Amino acid sequence: MNNVPQTFSQESFQSLLNSCENFLFDCDGVVWNWPKEIPGSIEFINRVIQMGKKCFFVTNNSTRTRKTFSQQLKSFGVKTVTEDQIVSTAWVLAEYLKSQNFKDKVYLVGNPAMVEELDKLNIKHNALEEHKDYVFNSTNYNEIELDPTIKCVSVGIDYEFTFQKMIYASSYLKLDGCNFIATNDDSNLPVPIKNIAIPDAGPILSSIEKTTGRKALVIGKPRQTMWEILCRVHDLDAKKTCMIGDRLDTDILFASNSGIEYSLLVLSGITNESDMWKIDTEKDGKKLPKFYSNSLGDLLKFF
Repeated sequence: MNNVPQTFSQESFQSLLNSCENFLFDCDGVVWNWPKEIPGSIEFINRVIQMGKKCFFVTNNSTRTRKTFSQQLKSFGVKTVTEDQIVSTAWVLAEYLKSQNFKDKVYLVGNPAMVEELDKLNIKHNALEEHKDYVFNSTNYNEIELDPTIKCVSVGIDYEFTFQKMIYASSYLKLDGCNFIATNDDSNLPVPIKNIAIPDAGPILSSIEKTTGRKALVIGKPRQTMWEILCRVHDLDAKKTCMIGDRLDTDILFASNSGIEYSLLVLSGITNESDMWKIDTEKDGKKLPKFYSNSLGDLLKFF
């Protein structure tokens, strides 16, 4: 990987288009800054689709199903997008468990989208409903009843996370043979209002890891599990793929970890140009993109 990020020339952009069969797009900060489209992003995506390239939308957001994501992209104006083009962590979780031939039951700390994706693959789970009546009072340990069929704890963002859920998730993880999987470990959600902080799955996951002393297998970006599942389902070639994102430590590092040949950082989201140049190339060179641009819209002139 070239550790000196480059801006595009007409020649280098055409070379990218000629070399790549597959384009992976992060959504927040690339396609939209919710709820508004980033100018030119949809036209860029449609141009790439018209050229016959395969496009996938790769997100650590576990709160929406692939159906919901595809509908949102269509409402923004993306043409011919299908559920098969959506790579969300809720879907990756279900596909990963299927790939491991998991036949037992999952204890979910998560959200309805995770429930729906597990249901589609007939993976048994607690439906986010178990143990809601239990309230810990520092003496009623004997009222904690564990389901012996649960062999996996899966953690995603959970808007109804409670101390009781932490107790049960942690207790299951004390049992032999219980798997521990997280959709992502992002610290916070992107929000358009200054001085408002909304936790993502990371703080929830951290509380359970601290309680149990165990580390989860994280399947979202920047880990390569998401790419492995995508390749297994769609048979993609990393050497002919470009990852486009707005975060150095998730999107661009994901490309590096997965062996994806081309990466493009857009400065329309979380990362600004000064952040990129502050990266220590010796220590964190894998976080540097091959190319960068202010936005996808800025690249329309090269088509």
